[in-house]
Amino acid sequence: MEYFKQCYTQIDEVLGTFDAKNFHYVNLANVFDTLDAQEDIFIDSYHFGDKGNDIIAANIFLHIKGIIPRQ
Repeated sequence: MEYFKQCYTQIDEVLGTFDAKNFHYVNLANVFDTLDAQEDIFIDSYHFGDKGNDIIAANIFLHIKGIIPRQ
């Protein structure tokens, strides 16, 4: 388990410093950390249900709302 934590930390560090046109890195790995273990966010072992998708979409919006210009 520690090996994977180190791998993800290194991936996050590299992507966080990657500089390219029209590329913005956002780490949402901890987006569900504040939820209670009893909350249903998955419809099966792999797929998010409506609640999980809403949480992800809201967090993506928080990160991109200042980047994308309004029309």
